[in-house]
Amino acid sequence: MHRAARQEFRKFWSDYRLWVFAASAFLAPIALQAARHGVRSVLNVGETLENGLLGAVFSLVGTYLIAMRKGAETLDAEQRSKVTIAESKTDKLAAECQRLASMLEKPKRTPAEEYHHGMVAAAIKERGEPAKIALRHLRHQGTVTVTANRDSGNLDCSSVPPGIAAKAFCAMLGQLVVDQIVKGMTEYPSFNQTRSTFKLAPEFIGALDELLYTESKS
Repeated sequence: MHRAARQEFRKFWSDYRLWVFAASAFLAPIALQAARHGVRSVLNVGETLENGLLGAVFSLVGTYLIAMRKGAETLDAEQRSKVTIAESKTDKLAAECQRLASMLEKPKRTPAEEYHHGMVAAAIKERGEPAKIALRHLRHQGTVTVTANRDSGNLDCSSVPPGIAAKAFCAMLGQLVVDQIVKGMTEYPSFNQTRSTFKLAPEFIGALDELLYTESKS
């Protein structure tokens, strides 16, 4: 506080103001005394100078007391300004943290997405790991074509994922068609031959990405 008071004091008692005060309190009375009564009369201005000196002391003390009050007000204003700035920064930081937290939160599903998610989860739970293998393969390949010969019973798949036999893979595709997660379209090139094309139902792709690849990372 005293430091702030000294700053206020120095601000008030500038060089110009000190000169005006000294001139009016000391120099002007001496000059007037000499002009009116001669130079020798200056020796009798002791009382005048004494009064001027007392006035100077009172002025300085009073000014310093006022400077103390002004300094306290300045410090209080500075402190309030710092608090306001700190609160503003805190509010901005809290808002930014909330924004980042909302970005990290798992997005809510729409009712349709929730329905599709439930169907995929139920199918994977019922069919097990072979269903995951088949679905991941379809997600990667896009389509799989299976050609079947009715007479020989042979199956020819355009691609088969590792970890599962061709017949088991083709059978799983048929089961996933029943579950409505996979779409199948069958053609008949000849009397004893069928050609079926399988692909994922588009409405289930979001749920499949979440369930298949999230689980595979965990």
